[in-house]
Amino acid sequence: MLLLTDPSKGFTEYSAWAKFPAANKRYSKVIATLTFECATGLNCGEWDYLNHIYIGKRKGANNDSLRYEIMRLVTPYGNYWKNGSGWKHGWKFDITDFAMLLQDSVELVYRHSGYEANHDRGWKINLDFELTEGIPQRNVLAIKQLVQKGMNYTSDTHFAKAWPGAMLNLHASTKSSTLHILQTGHGAVQPDNCGEFCNKTRYIKLNGNTIDEAQVWRNDCGENALYPQAGTWLYDRAGWCPGDKVVPYEFNYSFSHTDTQFLDFDMQTYQASAGGSNYSFTAFIIDKDSINFNNDAEIVDIISPSIWYENKRYNPSCGLALVKVKNNGEKTITNLAFSYGFNGLFASTKYVEVNLKTNQTAIVELPLGAYPTTASSFGVRIDKANQQIDDYAVNNEMVTQLNNSLPALMENKIIVYFKTNNAPTENAYRFKDAHGNVIFKRENFTAANTIYRDTFNFYNGCFQFEFDDKGTPPTNNPLNEDGLGWWANSADGNGSVQFRKGSTGFLTKNFDIDFGTQFNYWFTVGYTLSADKAEIAAFKLYPNPAQNELILDIPLGTQQAQIYDTHGKLILEQACNATSLSHILNTQNLKNGVYYCKIVGPFGNSQSIKFVLVK
Repeated sequence: MLLLTDPSKGFTEYSAWAKFPAANKRYSKVIATLTFECATGLNCGEWDYLNHIYIGKRKGANNDSLRYEIMRLVTPYGNYWKNGSGWKHGWKFDITDFAMLLQDSVELVYRHSGYEANHDRGWKINLDFELTEGIPQRNVLAIKQLVQKGMNYTSDTHFAKAWPGAMLNLHASTKSSTLHILQTGHGAVQPDNCGEFCNKTRYIKLNGNTIDEAQVWRNDCGENALYPQAGTWLYDRAGWCPGDKVVPYEFNYSFSHTDTQFLDFDMQTYQASAGGSNYSFTAFIIDKDSINFNNDAEIVDIISPSIWYENKRYNPSCGLALVKVKNNGEKTITNLAFSYGFNGLFASTKYVEVNLKTNQTAIVELPLGAYPTTASSFGVRIDKANQQIDDYAVNNEMVTQLNNSLPALMENKIIVYFKTNNAPTENAYRFKDAHGNVIFKRENFTAANTIYRDTFNFYNGCFQFEFDDKGTPPTNNPLNEDGLGWWANSADGNGSVQFRKGSTGFLTKNFDIDFGTQFNYWFTVGYTLSADKAEIAAFKLYPNPAQNELILDIPLGTQQAQIYDTHGKLILEQACNATSLSHILNTQNLKNGVYYCKIVGPFGNSQSIKFVLVK
C-alpha cells in the first residue's frame, strides 16, 4: 500500500478488508508484521508522524463496527533514505489478546497523520498477520475498549476531565484482567516541554485508590534498531521513539466480581503556562480465564543470530546466541534446557538457570561454537523447563532465517584508533570473547579532541567490540547517548573510531559516529566461521570410572572444562591453562553417579564424554 499525507486535513486513512479464519479457531499466538520502504518514484516520508492501526467494521457472524486501535507506530525521520536506495525496515506486534476479534471478514483501517507535501515523498507499507493455532496462555473471555481519544495535558485536571472513568462490568468467568494501554505524549509546552519531552507518571486508580503507577517514558531512543535517522531520533520521549512501534503497557489485575469497581486514570500533577500538550490515549480491559498451563516456557524471539530489522544492533554476530524467553505458566521457572543449531540441526545443548515468575521474560545466552558459512537458518528448542518436559510444546521452538552475512575476518593484531570529541568522558569501549567475558577495556577518557591509539593482540577466535557513549557528560553540556557526532549537538563536536591493521596501520573499518547510545561489532581472528575449521580435537578422560579426581588430556587452547549431571545441570566448571595439555579436576565433593565432561575450545565449540563416578 502507498502511504501519503493529506496536508489539507493532517491525516489520511486507508482501509482494506482481510479474510480471517472462522470463529471456531483458537490461537496461541498472533503476530502482525509491518514493513516500510521508500515508494517507487518517491523519497521516504520526512517526519515522525503518528500511525494508528484499527480493527474497523466486521462482517460474518459479528457484523459490527469497532474502531479499536490495536497497534501504533511513529514513522522515522525518512530524509535519510532516498528513492531507489533499497532501504527497508520492519516491526512485529504481538496482538494475541485480540485474536477473538480477528474472525471472518475484518476491515483494517490505517490512519497516517501528518502535514508534509505528498507529491515527492511517501511510504510503501505492507501488513501481514501470522496466526498460530493452539492454546493461549489464558483464554480471552471479553474485550472492552475503555477510552480512545486525545487527552489534554496542559494540566493534570484537564487530563482527568478528558475521561471521567467507568464502572467495570466483568465477564462472569473472569479470573484476571489485563489493562492494555497505548499512551504517547505530544506537544512541547512549558514547563518541561510537555507532553512530548516530559517524563511524567500515570496512575491507575480503582475506587479512588492507586493500584498501579508507571512513567510514560521511553529512555532508550538512542538504542533504536533503526539508526541513524535524519532528525532528532535519539531524544527520549513520552512513550515513543521516532521510527519505532509503541510498546503497550500491560497491567494484570484480579478485579472483584462483587465489590464496586470504578476505574480511572490520572496523571502526575502538572500545570502548563500555555496550551498544546496532550496524550494520545487508548485503553482496553481484557477479561481472561485461569492460566492454562502450570509449567510453560515460551521462546519469544531469537535476537541473534538473526536478520530481522529490530535485531540490527546485535547482528551479524558470533560467539553467543541471544534468545528471549518468557514464562507463560503458573509456576516459577528456575531452569531451562535448550537444544539449538544451524540448518535444521539441534546438535548443541545448554542448561541455563533462570528465575522467571509468571509473565516475566529474560534473555539467555547460548554458546554458538561452529558457525557454518553456508548457514541459512538457526533454530532453538526448549527441551525442558524445571527439569521436566513442559506442559505445552507448541511455543518451545523457533527458527530464524539467515542470509550468510558473517562477521568480518581480522588479523590478530588490531589498532583501535579513537579520536575523542568535546565530551570524552562519555565514551568507553571493551572487547569480549566468545563467551561474553571482557578481555580488554578502555575507559576514563579525559582529553578532548585527542587521538588515542591502542594495539591489541588476539588469539584465534570470535570477538565482540562494544563502544558506548553513556558515561558522565560535561557539566556545561549534559546531553548524552548521542554518539560521537550528531547534527543536533554541535557543542560536542565530532570524534571518530576505527580499526587499523597492526601490521601496516592501514584502515580496515571506519565506524559510523551517529549511533546513539552504543554500537556492537563482531569479528573473527585466525579462521572463518565454518564447521570444518572450528572442530575441536578429541580429548581423553581417565580413569573411568573415577573416584576423587579426573585427569583430562586436552588440546592446546582449550578454555574450560565443565561437568554436567544427566539432567544437563552444570555441576563443576574449571578454567584451563591454554598452554597446558593435562588438567586435573577434583571430584571428591561429587556424589556417585553418571556425569558428562565437556571441554570448550577457543571458538566456543565443544565436545563431551560420559563418565561414571564410583567411590
